[in-house]
Amino acid sequence: MIRGQNWLIWNVYKQPTVTNGYFHVVLEHILTDSNKDGSKYIIYGYLNVNFLNYNNCISDVLDVYGARNIVTSPSCYNGYTPT
Repeated sequence: MIRGQNWLIWNVYKQPTVTNGYFHVVLEHILTDSNKDGSKYIIYGYLNVNFLNYNNCISDVLDVYGARNIVTSPSCYNGYTPT
């Protein structure tokens, strides 16, 4: 409990071999469970998702639950090229 509020903190890792469709379903379950009792939540981790491309596998799920991504620039670089 933080300042009288319930918080759920999820640490998530999506392996590159996990399909986007499967991850979409898992994320939906996490968000549904997080919203059951009105708790606030933070989901963090290495998701292997290009959030710079809005048409990624989970932006629509985040929109449905009113969640947002706070990362605004690439967090992974392959040499000098952001990925």
